[in-house]
Amino acid sequence: MSRIRPIVAGRALGLALAALTLGACTNNPYPEQHDQQKVLYFEFDEAPKTLDPAVAYTTSAHEIIGKVCDTLLEYHYLKRPYELIPGLANKVPAAETLPDGRVSYLFELRDDLLFQKDPCFAVSGAEPRRVVAQDVEFELMRVADPAVNSPVIEPFSNLAGFREFSSKLLELRKTPGFAKLGAREQYERVGPLSGARAVDRLRLRLTLDHPYPQILYWFAMPFTTPVPWEAVQYYDGKQGRDHLADHPVGSGPFALEVYDKQSRIVLGRNPNWYGVRHPEWKAPGATYPSQGEPSDEKAGRLDPSVVGKPLPFSERIEYRREKERIPAFNKFLQGYYDASGILRESFDKVIREDRLSPEMSALGMQLDKSVIPAVYYIGFNMEDPLVGAKGGDSARKLRQAMSLVVDAKEYCRLFLNGRGVPAHSVLAPGIYGYDENYRNPFRVVDVSK
Repeated sequence: MSRIRPIVAGRALGLALAALTLGACTNNPYPEQHDQQKVLYFEFDEAPKTLDPAVAYTTSAHEIIGKVCDTLLEYHYLKRPYELIPGLANKVPAAETLPDGRVSYLFELRDDLLFQKDPCFAVSGAEPRRVVAQDVEFELMRVADPAVNSPVIEPFSNLAGFREFSSKLLELRKTPGFAKLGAREQYERVGPLSGARAVDRLRLRLTLDHPYPQILYWFAMPFTTPVPWEAVQYYDGKQGRDHLADHPVGSGPFALEVYDKQSRIVLGRNPNWYGVRHPEWKAPGATYPSQGEPSDEKAGRLDPSVVGKPLPFSERIEYRREKERIPAFNKFLQGYYDASGILRESFDKVIREDRLSPEMSALGMQLDKSVIPAVYYIGFNMEDPLVGAKGGDSARKLRQAMSLVVDAKEYCRLFLNGRGVPAHSVLAPGIYGYDENYRNPFRVVDVSK
């Protein structure tokens, strides 16, 4: 059962409160100079455990990394089903079947890409530092490095030579002196990683041992972002320097300016981002889309004032830590934050008949609803002798019978404040292959059957 997640956007509320207090003492917690900037304010409850793009695999981490570390591909902002579009790459590469049955993809990076400014580049003396295909190659080697402990080793094992590279690296680190070398030098001595080779400065060729079309979708995630070797070498936690886990260096639209896990995270616009430096490219990943779903136009997401405009619209993003949900929501109502999920305890106050209450509408708030691409389910223990596989046909009929008396709509009404779309398959809305007209015969309430 996929869940509709209401989000209340409260920027208008904050502006209204500010207008009422001009010329008087205020309790504005933000610097006055921010009033002249386009700043977004959000809250967080726990800081991510790591911001290392090869390791981080949580939504809270990707909330930060996704803005700091750009990817070769990304998703179209509004089209559903989700569609890949070019990011740092010039185009989405097509699969090429090789004579030996293996599959190849050739990525071509945009020319004139730069990393953000950072002290780590004093190591190589290259500032500004260009993004090259070797930086993606280096990051894929980091994913293969057992010491990095990346959680996505399994899908990337489809790359030719991936496991061999990992094994050889592990073995050589047992030899005297090798482990003391920097990661870049270690990889050069062990490599190459045959399944991910930089052809030249701008081209990267992937080679897979067998067809695995899902590999492209991993290039829309931070695991495959270009990572400069200088950052890995410099941010080692020694002599007062940060660990890489707390100091990502990327080529995205924002750079991490403040990372205080206990109170505040600040992202500032990255002037080196290609979308800022080259708006004339009209690159898909750096331009607000002109196409979407019919509901997007109705919701104002295709407003002519933003369609086709260069991104990002914000100059700064600030996150303040809030350990408790109720105080955080109350601060949102006061205009401290620009968006909030709706607390279960406050749902009836905020929502009336699936829309904003008159009280909230009067404050200038907007309600944004979307179906997240996830499925929640009640499962059977298939090892149980009564309802599991060993029970044979009678167990199967019992499972079907139990499914026929589960009322998903009523479940959503009672337990989820009506937020949910009853699932008829494992595919959620927005995922390729989802059919809104399909009805699973065992996902309807039929007591007599």
